[in-house]
Amino acid sequence: MIDRRAARLMAAQLARFCAIGLVCLMMSTATLAALHDLVGLYYLVAFGMAFCLGSVLGYILNGRFTFAARVTRLGASRYLLLNGILLGVNSILMKVLVDGAHVWYIGASLVLALATAPLSFLLHRWFSYSPRQCDASGRDDATAGLPARRKDPQEILIAPSATYHPQR
Repeated sequence: MIDRRAARLMAAQLARFCAIGLVCLMMSTATLAALHDLVGLYYLVAFGMAFCLGSVLGYILNGRFTFAARVTRLGASRYLLLNGILLGVNSILMKVLVDGAHVWYIGASLVLALATAPLSFLLHRWFSYSPRQCDASGRDDATAGLPARRKDPQEILIAPSATYHPQR
């Protein structure tokens, strides 16, 4: 059972995730339209490229503002893996909507974004940005028995926030 504080935290995260998702959706929709209408790319190729661009922006913004996590290789790998699966599923559904149901490609893209947002939030919250359990020294469970690792200067510059649990 979720207590009220946890429910409020999740609701606030969902609101920030949706706001960032809206920014990413506007950017990827503009990219999709430009690549298909102006450049002449096949709509599924343009959709894939726009999806990837939106995913990169979404990872950075959600990590910083929604989940207070720093950019790490592990987190980025998890995010890209999950979004790769979502891209595959969305591409199949996009083809069905556009070619099968004759929905305008921009409309199909918007419908898919709205339909997958709640699932995407839950999956990314659980898989891509899940805080690791830390021991008393602040080291996570995957590195508890290993010698301390020096911080990568790029990691420090990318996310100066001190409100996260490190992931390695």
